[in-house]
Amino acid sequence: MAALVGHDHYGERMEVVALVIAALSAAFAGLAWWSSRGSGQAASRSAVAAESSADASSRSARVTELALARDAEVSDVDWEIDTVDSSPAVLSVRNIGTTEAREVALTVELEGERVRLNFDAVAGGELVTLDAWEVYQPAYEARRRAIEETPGFISIAAIEWEVRVTWATPLGTPGRQVASLVS
Repeated sequence: MAALVGHDHYGERMEVVALVIAALSAAFAGLAWWSSRGSGQAASRSAVAAESSADASSRSARVTELALARDAEVSDVDWEIDTVDSSPAVLSVRNIGTTEAREVALTVELEGERVRLNFDAVAGGELVTLDAWEVYQPAYEARRRAIEETPGFISIAAIEWEVRVTWATPLGTPGRQVASLVS
């Protein structure tokens, strides 16, 4: 009978051992699940970082390509700036080059007054005009009053303009030309 009782304890011990092994297996499975969840998040962050890096690399390649193209670009933009004979307050500006100028800004300054006119593009050989009467009139009126107030005085006082033209080439390289005109 003692052998049977001892055998029963062996079965109980085996059940306890089986329960401990099952509990440990469950614990390790939980740890594995927790660890894999963190790994999945890390993998997701890594994928986002890799995508961001690829986007930055692509943008960098485009910038490098544009810079190389601009270095090789041949541009012929030059400006002839003058007043129109029929009206000294109207300026004529001609692109005497052969390359189209884009994003053209024509700025006229006279005695602190300024007027600006923008053009999307000015082709080679094209003429554009700017009526600058609003900045020319005060200087013109001051010169006229000086002549009227001084009998016998013949004015040779000229009005000096500053004219700035800024533009970009077809590939976006900026250009700038400044001229002084006397009328």
